[in-house]
Amino acid sequence: MKPGSFYAYRVDGPFDPAAGSRFNPRKVLIDPYARGHTDTLWNRADACHDGDNVKTARRSVVIEGQLRLGGRPAAAHADERLDHL
Repeated sequence: MKPGSFYAYRVDGPFDPAAGSRFNPRKVLIDPYARGHTDTLWNRADACHDGDNVKTARRSVVIEGQLRLGGRPAAAHADERLDHL
């Protein structure tokens, strides 16, 4: 991915709060290890309510020289630019 690219994750798994699992495939999440984030489109209400938040979620941003753990370049498959929404 090129510096300045925006991306986010969508994860799926069990929803079992008693076991500590609260996966919701309708929600888009930032990369907790990213060196940059943007809240340009962010809407807190959309994040808190049920339903898809892809159009108003925070995004992670690729920063110049950003590497994944282990020194490998960030994967190129997660590119999601704001101008494609």
